[in-house]
This record gives sequence, structure tokens and C-alpha cells, in this order.
Amino acid sequence: MSALARLAALSCAMGAFCVALACSSAERDTTKAPSDSEPERAETPRARQPTPTMEMLLRGKLSDDDFKAAIAMLSQADPEADVERALEGGDRRLLAVEDFTLITPGYAGDRRQLPDGVSIATVAGTSGDAGSKHQQRFQYLATRYAKEYNTLLLERVMEEATEGRR
Repeated sequence: MSALARLAALSCAMGAFCVALACSSAERDTTKAPSDSEPERAETPRARQPTPTMEMLLRGKLSDDDFKAAIAMLSQADPEADVERALEGGDRRLLAVEDFTLITPGYAGDRRQLPDGVSIATVAGTSGDAGSKHQQRFQYLATRYAKEYNTLLLERVMEEATEGRR
């Protein structure tokens, strides 16, 4: 097999892997691992009530029609209102997008140092692979939305923490 043929086969295999990864990332919820030095909390966590935008972002996207529907919803989404609804519903997840690595727009810190109760959920359908023009548009909008959403969510969580200490 020529070097060009091997490269083409590898490229095809990587594309299939990226599609499988994008589909499986819908269910992934990366949470902060408890450290040995942190005491266990007796609080009972509330069940999360995700917003419609969050549900759409975490749902798998396999076709251009899925991406088009997601683009339409993201174009109308209001991150500020979504943060309010998420907090009211007990959902304190930041959004992360796949690129060549997992990126959490609007949060540059170490994931192990997230505020208490905050975790990270990966947006399904994002990847470092260029994909179709609809996937590319979705990647751009999801990253932009995640940056604003994450920034607002972290501000609100930090305000709550400050008010709780008073």
C-alpha cells in the first residue's frame, strides 16, 4: 500500500472516530473529582432541570438537519435568561466544546478548582475536525454561546457564594 493510500485510510478512520466521539460526548458530564482533603457534604443535591437550550446542546447531532435545527435554536438563545433558568432548576454545569482538546470558553482556570457544585458538560456535535459547513457554523455559535453562558453562570455562582458567607 502506498504512503498516500495509507494516509487516506488513516484520515477516513480519524473522521469516523470524530463522528463517534461527537455522538458519545452528548452523554458525557465531566465533574470535579473529590479530593481526599475536601470534607464530604451532607447536602442532598437537587435534581437538575436543564433548559431547552442546554438539552439541545447536549443532544447528539448526526446530520446536517440536526445541525441546522441547533443553529436556529442557538441563534435565538438568550444566555442571560438561560443562566437564570438553569440556576433556578439547580443546573450548575459549564459548557465545554471539543476542538483539538476540550475547551471551556469563559473559564481559563483548572477544572479541579471549579466552585462547589459546578461541573462541566460537553456540547455534542463539536470537534476539531472541520466537518460540514453546518457543523462549522454550529461549532462557532456553540463556542460563542458557551463563552457568554459560562461567564454569566460563574459570576452568579460566585455572587451566591459571597452572599452565603455573610
